[in-house]
Amino acid sequence: MHVKESGTFYDVYVKNDAYYQKFLDLCNDKNTALDTSFNDYMNEIQASIPELATVSIGTIEIHVLPESSTDKSSSSTADVSDDIIGMTTSNYYYEADETVGLGITTSENMIFNITPDKTAVSRLLDKLETIYEDDTKLSATLNRYSNPETFVDDFLSSSVDENGEKLYTLSAVDNPLAYAIASLNSELTGESLGDIMDEKCFFGAESIKEMLEELAEEKKRENENALLKTTDVTDSNTTLERS
Repeated sequence: MHVKESGTFYDVYVKNDAYYQKFLDLCNDKNTALDTSFNDYMNEIQASIPELATVSIGTIEIHVLPESSTDKSSSSTADVSDDIIGMTTSNYYYEADETVGLGITTSENMIFNITPDKTAVSRLLDKLETIYEDDTKLSATLNRYSNPETFVDDFLSSSVDENGEKLYTLSAVDNPLAYAIASLNSELTGESLGDIMDEKCFFGAESIKEMLEELAEEKKRENENALLKTTDVTDSNTTLERS
């Protein structure tokens, strides 16, 4: 079946230390007891934004960030509206030939494009800079990961699977703010964290060095072969004169 879809993704950014810690615990599997308060909080955030009242939850992502050390007003009140920093949107287009078998959907000939609203992204980054400007640690995080490549350098790790194949993982579960800042800045540049990760994995410093060395060797061999051919031609056209 051929499928075409288009629509909008919504990213909502909020600050609340209490739920930020809950989020960290969930990411690190520390929250083993049943706790519905985090989901309730997500629902309250969505309900407090009129634009999202009728939007499918599958197109909304809520990013919970820490509060500044100089302003803890968000987690001190029950009103979620003062937690909201801002929202960005991205238009998406999806097209593919889909087949379903054993409950698994397989897509072929897929086209998937996402176009972020760069004006909204830039506006949100400005707000984050203002919120954290008096917090030495968090403002340093904003500055460091304004370059998405630095994020990949810091959080890209590698391992080897059971078949000896190298696996690469990009994860910052202990620093959601770093991920948020790097992701937002990557939307401005148009190069995703995944793109940067691919470049690092396959064209890292060592790989580039190896490629250059191999290229140099290849050029050396080509020059040697060309020299040998020239010598052969010269020898075949040489006439010895005896007196």
